[in-house]
Amino acid sequence: MNGPWREPAEETIGLYPHLVVHDGRQSGSITFGRTRLPIWAPQWELVDLDDYTHPDDPEDEWREAGEAFVRHVLDMRGEFARLLLVLAAAEEKEEDARDVIIDRLDDGSGLVDITDVDLPSWWNTPEMVEPVIDQLRRCLAVLGASEVEP
Repeated sequence: MNGPWREPAEETIGLYPHLVVHDGRQSGSITFGRTRLPIWAPQWELVDLDDYTHPDDPEDEWREAGEAFVRHVLDMRGEFARLLLVLAAAEEKEEDARDVIIDRLDDGSGLVDITDVDLPSWWNTPEMVEPVIDQLRRCLAVLGASEVEP
């Protein structure tokens, strides 16, 4: 494997709703659906960090660091882009599972005490962990980890 792209190029759909990775389109970037629009293109339209200025930090160095981090994360390609989608999907499934539990505990008041409730984490739930492990193996193979097969 030469780089994080699959040979021959593959299109991966269904890892995360409405987002796609295709090794031969936009250099393997995550795109909005099957378009050629990568998610990194309109990123500052998606997150307006001007709403989060801090009066004690006129330099807003944290903001610059956040913008750089988001830009670099969204620029992941190929197998690493797929890993981001798999991780995001695991987080979403965890959140959905937690919401179901909280809804069951809600007595209609909207105030739910979850201090003694064992809420699921994706990394402790085998069906959520397996896709992450599979994609991590692919990423390790890209990095030359010989004992790992995708």
